[in-house]
Amino acid sequence: MPERSESTDVPVSDDVIGEIYASLRRAVVVGASPTSGKASNYVSAYLQEQGVEIVPVNPNATEVLGVPAIPSLAQVEGPIDAVVVFRPAAEALEITREAIALGAGAVWLQEGVVSAEAAATARDAGLRFVMDRCIGMTHGALGLGPGPDPEAAACAAPAALDGSRRPAR
Repeated sequence: MPERSESTDVPVSDDVIGEIYASLRRAVVVGASPTSGKASNYVSAYLQEQGVEIVPVNPNATEVLGVPAIPSLAQVEGPIDAVVVFRPAAEALEITREAIALGAGAVWLQEGVVSAEAAATARDAGLRFVMDRCIGMTHGALGLGPGPDPEAAACAAPAALDGSRRPAR
């Protein structure tokens, strides 16, 4: 049965999420932070622990978790299984368009990041799309891995990203 986000009417099934995880070897993390304790850093580290190659995108960082940072999504070379987004919802549509142009397999907007326009654009392009869910916590909830330690750091994007703070699920 599809689950629906509290803030949108875009369904996402566990099957689609399972397909994303099954093909996830290389994830581009837009908004990856070199700062320990930030959600994007913590989730990127979790993905690395699960054997996923991360490609951090951050114009203000030189490296994240020992991996050279790339200034923009458009500059990423090679296959992209998923684009994981830790940026404001206002940027989601453009990031989704870039992901489509680069041939990404999926776009995943982190918990707290919601864009109906980005969802519609992804759907129209046939791109798998998830929003407003933590890629790490969902991985654990589906029994695909241990999931990040909820005591160590929050997976939710900061309230500043979309102007609201919803309760964790």
